[in-house]
Amino acid sequence: MTEVNIGEPLSGFEVLAFFVADHAVTAEGKVYVNGAFFERVYYPVFPAPLASIAVVALLRVSAERFQRDHQLVVELQEAGNDKPLVSIQGSFRALPAPDAEPGEPGQVPLAIPLTGFSLPRAGDYYFVLSINGHEAASYKVRAVQVGFLAQVSPQAPAGGSGEQQEE
Repeated sequence: MTEVNIGEPLSGFEVLAFFVADHAVTAEGKVYVNGAFFERVYYPVFPAPLASIAVVALLRVSAERFQRDHQLVVELQEAGNDKPLVSIQGSFRALPAPDAEPGEPGQVPLAIPLTGFSLPRAGDYYFVLSINGHEAASYKVRAVQVGFLAQVSPQAPAGGSGEQQEE
């Protein structure tokens, strides 16, 4: 579930969407997404390596915030632990669309791939989006430990043909 924190410090920004997906990319102002909006992941053992995951955000930026550099941080935090497991930092600059009317806000689509890290244990994790040092949104994912189900194929009895052998 996405929790959005829109307050005075984030004036000029609106988080339209913030979620995780198996894969996501941006192109031509659009976000292309596969396997999105999940809230649970299941693993038989921990630590559990995450092969690939993407964090997706769609921001609406007011015209007053155009042509300025803005700081963006995406972190993965384990519930109850202040130190993030992953922290991606960067900056972006919003520009008006070529056909925008004066004062019209713009949209900034983001797809941030995260690879090469593990979840240390079962429990709740939060992807947190911060803009210019202020938390803007969070998305919770629960990691659950599940057991293996062994599937045994039926086999022919020893001796092969099923006929009785002579003694």
